Amino acid sequence: GFDDEVEKPKGKDPVKLSGYRRAIGNFVRIVTGQPIPVRFTEAGDSYTDGKSVTISASLKDKDFDPAVGLALHEGSHIKLTDFNVMKDLENRIPTWLINMIQEKYYSGRPEEDQEWLAKNYIQKYVRDLLNIVEDRRIDNYVYKAAPGYRGYYEALYDKYFNAKIVDKG
Repeated sequence: GFDDEVEKPKGKDPVKLSGYRRAIGNFVRIVTGQPIPVRFTEAGDSYTDGKSVTISASLKDKDFDPAVGLALHEGSHIKLTDFNVMKDLENRIPTWLINMIQEKYYSGRPEEDQEWLAKNYIQKYVRDLLNIVEDRRIDNYVYKAAPGYRGYYEALYDKYFNAKIVDKG
């Protein structure tokens, strides 16, 4: 027939891509209950600053569900995470720990740099650990509270975490 002779254009379908982006934005607005702006990129990390969401993922058909899972995850941070904890992290580090890190790693550096270096060293690890725990907490909350979204979370975990090498580790 006539349709058989027409070649499908190569590359991304802008109408489909726009629909995927709109759908993902809607998931963020539903999970947060707020009109949160969503940006898309294909490089870098997915993240939220508490006011907007950036999704870094392919939006090909096979990657749509994991991208929705990412959007739900980042939107859940806006809904459930206390961002002030991270802002106030520097003030929560005990002096004895700062002193111990200064002595162990930075004793040869200029004294005025030692405290700053020690605090940054500690904050990096504490931020990473808090984020890992917070990620599991919010994913568990949404997974239980919104069973209709479970497939998206399962696709997200299958794509990024459920690998034989990770299981072995």
